[in-house]
Amino acid sequence: MLGEGVSDDLGWVQESEHKNPILGHAWHIFGEGPKAIDNATKARLEVEKALREIGLKPDASFYSLCCSSLMNDTVWSKDVFDLSEAPFNAGTGETIDLSNDEVAESSIIHWSNGRLVPSIGRRDWRGIPACFVPSQPWVIRVMFACSEVDRDNPSFSHKRKFLLPIWDEIQESPTLAFDKTDKVEYKLIAVVRLRDEKLGGNDYVRTYSPYGPNIIPEYEPSTIMSQKWSAESEGKYMLFYGLPPTDLQMTNTNNFPEVAEPELVDEALVEDFKEFMANLRGSETLT
Repeated sequence: MLGEGVSDDLGWVQESEHKNPILGHAWHIFGEGPKAIDNATKARLEVEKALREIGLKPDASFYSLCCSSLMNDTVWSKDVFDLSEAPFNAGTGETIDLSNDEVAESSIIHWSNGRLVPSIGRRDWRGIPACFVPSQPWVIRVMFACSEVDRDNPSFSHKRKFLLPIWDEIQESPTLAFDKTDKVEYKLIAVVRLRDEKLGGNDYVRTYSPYGPNIIPEYEPSTIMSQKWSAESEGKYMLFYGLPPTDLQMTNTNNFPEVAEPELVDEALVEDFKEFMANLRGSETLT
């Protein structure tokens, strides 16, 4: 969710929502009552219809939708989500023009077999010796894959954070040069277990507070919120990291489990409270 005034400051949110039916739907908050469920169903059907009209399949995988040109154009190509500054040719110093899809693609970090594939720094880009200087995006996306035979698969606690280096230009250098001066520690905010594109199945999502706890929503549809999986098990995942809150201080996010247990509810107490409220409303009607 965007804070008050942020949408206006960015200048592109309303236009993106107009082009992308997924965004407008994402801000909706629905309850569990019959009317709320009916409204949620109608809203979902409207989104599915809108997606079909622009050539997207509503039942497409999370990865297909998240990395679609629609999402790239309206979200991931925006500067606040760009992993790096505008890349330049390391040989000539000329800026390399990227399409929206290329900007979004270059901002995804790939983590496979215990190793990070370089996404920043000097690397080849379409046959060009390019330099990608890291910025500080609001969100970092990491594609992670592991197998049962992968001995270097990091534990979930290691996946809770991602360190992004800070580069500062060396002013006294006769040529354009940078020095790694610090790191920004991003915090895990969501994990999506991606479905097998060939075998099908479901995508599963789990969200986290930047302070560490697994967030348990009031309504958890089993089709996307199953608790019977771990990010340490074999599979492909998309990890989302956000900038740490300013008041995080010495909070140890590893003090919290990967999957939070649902809160125990005293059903008898709930029923007594409902009966009390019903009697109270009845007495108010009589008076």
